[in-house]
Amino acid sequence: MAPLRPTGAKAFVGVSASTYRCFCNSKPVSGVFRCERSRSPRFLRHPFTSLDVVTGKMRLIAHRGFAATAPENTISAIERASRRADEVTIDVRRCDSGELVAIHDPTVDRVTDGTGAVCRHTLSELQSLTVLGEEQIPTLDAALQAVPPSVGVTLDLHEIGLAHDALRLADRADVHVTVSSGIAHELEGCRGIAPEVPRAYRFDGDAEVGLEFARETDCAYLNPTVETCDGWLVATAHNEGFCVNAWGVGCQDDAAALESWGVDGVVADHPRIMPQARL
Repeated sequence: MAPLRPTGAKAFVGVSASTYRCFCNSKPVSGVFRCERSRSPRFLRHPFTSLDVVTGKMRLIAHRGFAATAPENTISAIERASRRADEVTIDVRRCDSGELVAIHDPTVDRVTDGTGAVCRHTLSELQSLTVLGEEQIPTLDAALQAVPPSVGVTLDLHEIGLAHDALRLADRADVHVTVSSGIAHELEGCRGIAPEVPRAYRFDGDAEVGLEFARETDCAYLNPTVETCDGWLVATAHNEGFCVNAWGVGCQDDAAALESWGVDGVVADHPRIMPQARL
């Protein structure tokens, strides 16, 4: 079977997320993609790339650039992870001078030699610190530039008010972007600013609540924790046209169970979770 077209983020400009979800498990009919909800969304490995689009393999997503193998969210971590992963997640916050930076925690204490809130440091102050003794905290712009076009990116938005600038930077980069958040305001903001960019609801808790919120915000992806994810959730999400990426996956046994349920991607800190990925 030939790869489906259109592919690439530009193909979805002006398309709603529900239509985009349908594309994940559809076929062309007179130039229009018709939803066939009986098919798994894994009919496409990643709807934004031309990589292996018909194999249906579960994707390996590098959490913070495989945080167990390199200083998380740094340029070197992103570059190294891109050699093995189908996609990389990058955490996003805003610093005191206004730039968006790639860091997970609200403070710099855990990952740098400094202390205090990220939002109380200017960019120059942040970049005077070292992440786990090795590298600087990168700007989101620099982090996006480190991702090759063949690898997807999920931007995890951890604060209110990031959507506009994050999407602006994503639009400038030659990468395929999904925006993810557990904050309702941010996903609503992303939908209002750039409805063509797919959204993911990231959650840890009640699966039915997660599904309802994903419906309300017209998300393309449902991103539960491995503890929350089960066969019922995956089947229900697929029947409604969502793709499912489970995060917090810590061992190969968990990855195997998730794959048996039809999960579309696993978000992991180490590539050994799926040792066969992209070899």
